[in-house]
Amino acid sequence: MGRFGRLPLYKIWGGTSFFMLLSPCGRRTKNYEIRSHSLKKEFSSRIKLCYIDVPFNTSSDSFAYNDRFNHSTWLTFMKNRLEVTKTLMKKDGLIFVHCDKNEDAYLKVLMDEIFDRENYITSISVKSNSISGNKTRFKNKTILKNKDTILVYKGDGEVTINPQYTEKTKWDTHYNAFLEVVDEGKNIYKPRRLKDVLIENSIIDSATTITEDFINNKLFMEFCIKHKSQIYRLVNSIPADIKSKSLESENKVIKYSDTDGNIQYALNGSRIAFLSGAVQEIDGYEKLAQLLGDMWSDIDFQNTQNEGGKGVSFPTGKKPEKLLQRIIDMATKKGDIVLDFFMGSATTQAVAMKLDRQFIGIEQMDYIEDISVKRLNNVINGEKGGISKAVNWDGGRDFIYCELAKWNESAKEKIIKCDNYNELVSLFSKLCEKYFLHYNIKVKEFQEKIIKKDEFINLTLDEQKKMFIQMLDLNQMYIHRTEMEDSKYGIDERDQELTKLFYEGD
Repeated sequence: MGRFGRLPLYKIWGGTSFFMLLSPCGRRTKNYEIRSHSLKKEFSSRIKLCYIDVPFNTSSDSFAYNDRFNHSTWLTFMKNRLEVTKTLMKKDGLIFVHCDKNEDAYLKVLMDEIFDRENYITSISVKSNSISGNKTRFKNKTILKNKDTILVYKGDGEVTINPQYTEKTKWDTHYNAFLEVVDEGKNIYKPRRLKDVLIENSIIDSATTITEDFINNKLFMEFCIKHKSQIYRLVNSIPADIKSKSLESENKVIKYSDTDGNIQYALNGSRIAFLSGAVQEIDGYEKLAQLLGDMWSDIDFQNTQNEGGKGVSFPTGKKPEKLLQRIIDMATKKGDIVLDFFMGSATTQAVAMKLDRQFIGIEQMDYIEDISVKRLNNVINGEKGGISKAVNWDGGRDFIYCELAKWNESAKEKIIKCDNYNELVSLFSKLCEKYFLHYNIKVKEFQEKIIKKDEFINLTLDEQKKMFIQMLDLNQMYIHRTEMEDSKYGIDERDQELTKLFYEGD
């Protein structure tokens, strides 16, 4: 099968199975059926990370899935999908499930059962909105929601999690000393006040007091980052023998090796902790950093409407690229496979592409071409939104997009598009000639009598459409690959060949 980037996208016609991943791939069809019947064969125990942003089971109508499931139905819906996902995960793989207060407690119990309780890692709290405006009108009746939950589980093996950091918002004033190297070869060092060194370098004047707000002083921070291996604070964690030796050599810097073989320094019974230990690269720049735990409050969820590039509109429910960058960086390395079977606006896939990961995306909603595929093409063309600047994204890469060949599904779409009764009547004869109707439908009686009765004519257009859709044979919604050569389906030779490659390989 070919690889596609700036080339036209092929549609792969056939049943519910998929070929081996050749490059990042976006795929659409019946959501659960794909995972249960298609991915098991090729991707069993190969997925390093699964991220899913599940339907929250709320009263919201903004989500294209049924976001108002009956509770037990919702749990069954998730159970089926999570059981398949476990078979796809590597033993050192991770799954991150994004949910909220409506179902997170129940989902935790379900995932304990499926992934085993001992494989539970944590529940991450993510600040997802600010409490303001209309949200405050119920402040006297409830505790307002401004966070989501991400449940994290691992496979059955040992996992490695890449530590993540956030930028500190305050300068740590305990870093108030500077180690001047007098003679490295002879281990001669001179401890000095940081303030004195800053004055000598015209960073501050003698009247200035260094405060926590100095983290916003560009000149000060540039100097500190440049000299991060000389600026230090004193800490108490030091071996007893080194402490005694250091106390015997007042105001003298002692050099020693710790149990891991790392070079350390001691002064007056304390260990010297350099600023370099608190500096990490964040978004391509060295910054004073804080190790991230299970509370994430630094990601902006309010301005995602512009992410995705030109023509990609998904105003609600879209997750920030920064969130997915953090999760993907935390759980994977370059070349690993990332799975998301609620693809939505393709945030996971867009970020995976920018971070040089392979991906599998699955979606069953009809916005796939207008949103998901369009967004990934924007990524290929070098769109500059989201994390693009932070990772120096300049475009490139590729993906493969395929979908099931529709049959009765096409008929259903035509019914839905009808604007009035007359269009429905006109369509019915075409349905009879071309598509598969339910075996117990009395076509002639419906066409010549029922459709003309006042009882039918007086129904609302939606009710009329519903009756038409109920006539379709639901077992014939898509074209089975064994029938693709039948001329009535109009599947061209190229698509037939691609389907064979799709199922059988080279």
